[in-house]
Amino acid sequence: MARNAGIQGMVRLQVRAKTDGTLEVEKVIEGEPALVDAARAALRQWRVNPGDICGKKVDVISTLAFNFQLR
Repeated sequence: MARNAGIQGMVRLQVRAKTDGTLEVEKVIEGEPALVDAARAALRQWRVNPGDICGKKVDVISTLAFNFQLR
């Protein structure tokens, strides 16, 4: 939808990498709503290795940036 509308730009998300390897959006820092939806859809497909402190799996909060550019 964003591509058809000619929308491009940066999306910044605060995400939580959970101990089960999934990512969850904690907060949208910036971005066009249509692009935020695309970034969320991408994150649902990702899996990560959980954080580890002294042998115990922990959640990790980080910021991710997506740069959507039309070609």
